[in-house]
Amino acid sequence: MTFQDRWFQDEGVSAGFNSLEKGNYPVVAMPTGSGKSVVLCKLADEILSKNPIGGVLVLTHVKEIIEQNTDSLERHFEGYPVNVYSAGLGRREVGLITVAGIQSAYHHPELFERFRYVIIDECHLINHKEQGMYRDFLSLIEARCIGLTATAFRLGHGYIYKGETTLFDDLAYDCTTGEKYNRLVDEGFISQMFSKKTLLLMDTKGIGTIAGDFNEKQLAERFNIDNITEAAILETLHFGKKYKKWLCFAIDISHAENIAERFNEHGIPAKAVHSRMTEDRNKILNDYRKGVYRVLVNVNVLSTGLDITTIDLIIHLRPTKSPSFHVQTNGRGGRVEYAPGFDLDTIQGRLDAIESGPKQHCLVLDFAGNTKECGPLNDPLVREKGEKKGEAITKTCPECDMINHGAVRECINCGFEFKMKEKESRIEFTASSEEIIKDTRKDLKAWVNVSGVRYDRHPGRNNKPSTMRVTYKCGLLSFKEYIALDHFGNARYQAKNWVFQRWIGPRNERPTTTSELIAKSDGLSIPKKILVDSNGKYTRILDSEF
Repeated sequence: MTFQDRWFQDEGVSAGFNSLEKGNYPVVAMPTGSGKSVVLCKLADEILSKNPIGGVLVLTHVKEIIEQNTDSLERHFEGYPVNVYSAGLGRREVGLITVAGIQSAYHHPELFERFRYVIIDECHLINHKEQGMYRDFLSLIEARCIGLTATAFRLGHGYIYKGETTLFDDLAYDCTTGEKYNRLVDEGFISQMFSKKTLLLMDTKGIGTIAGDFNEKQLAERFNIDNITEAAILETLHFGKKYKKWLCFAIDISHAENIAERFNEHGIPAKAVHSRMTEDRNKILNDYRKGVYRVLVNVNVLSTGLDITTIDLIIHLRPTKSPSFHVQTNGRGGRVEYAPGFDLDTIQGRLDAIESGPKQHCLVLDFAGNTKECGPLNDPLVREKGEKKGEAITKTCPECDMINHGAVRECINCGFEFKMKEKESRIEFTASSEEIIKDTRKDLKAWVNVSGVRYDRHPGRNNKPSTMRVTYKCGLLSFKEYIALDHFGNARYQAKNWVFQRWIGPRNERPTTTSELIAKSDGLSIPKKILVDSNGKYTRILDSEF
């Protein structure tokens, strides 16, 4: 089987292999959801085509990733045996292509002396000190190493390819930050991610640290409280109505079980997943895929290796100072449900079975304030060892409450133009325990009846494309929102989702541009009510009822 070529995957393979051949120990960084397994397979293919005798050993740390990598390699090298060495999977095979768990390989290094090349998946887990399972094992075999990861940094050290004692010494290719990451989103290879400012904000002031991250015991004592959990769940129920598959990150096992129990009490099928559970985790994950559970609440076990494309809501109830954990956990929602170019009209039966339609984006409800602490996904705040804390620069849109990178001039969601002032470049999180359980703004939100709707063109500013302005007539009042089908990136994806939800005309006539949308506006359903938030300077439309 051959994989469809993607420009970034081919660039990563070429850069990684060239660096490897120069004698480096390179890292290739690819965002979660961008097809890292394809890069792994092509790297193995490239290595074996140039060096067919030495073999390729693929190392990782958990059985789920071992299984995923094995499956990918078997499909890529169709008809050629892929061996597995893992006690957890009950297999003890060693051959030209071998996928192994580091825990199993570590105890029998003599079996792997033949290998001359090692590919390490999730390589950010390797300790920067000259000890540990990976370092001890690799010191006993004469092999060149290349690492794959979505996060080329570690808490307490910084970048994993910098420093005198790090295993890796070259960042051969990085597709996780800046322009490349945004291009992947714009081209539809990675799902857009919206980080929503929430009313409930977990105040971590005074919480101590252990090994650079928040003290877990203190976090649990402060936040594993019924009224805090209830407030978070009620807010999630409000924002999560149109989302199909939720993934929640909790502080510890007790916290996870309490959250899952409370979700179930509210009629949302939920399951806690953690290291001490006696039930079969694979069965639970399969049930989750099938929709038996709408939400999984986990503790440190689903931050890597979870390959479910339909996850469209991430719930953070576990504060962290780790940019790696922050990026990895959010990455669980970064996979696209359908690859670019996929014709949705060919799967009408499946679409009809999904009330909310295909995944358009992933919403992040960041109750923990991790975006403020660790920064945006494509520009995380990575602190080198010994470096002062610094601060992640973000800002919140006053119109739609989406959290944006501090450098953007327009909101990624609604297009609101920020005034570029320093005091507006940082999001303020000032919630106290009283504010956590009391919504002082609830009187400023109201459902209003819609008596009529008008659609017209709104010219773009500063050479930006036009949008469709929707004006809702509500008695003596009127409210507006703007649909940006001709924009790029997140604004366009949000507009496409808006059209998908409201279009009642023939599927093959669904508008794809602003001009088409205005011309075909009679094919849009009109809401009976809209939920209006009048807090602050700008009025926002939060929800609609048809």
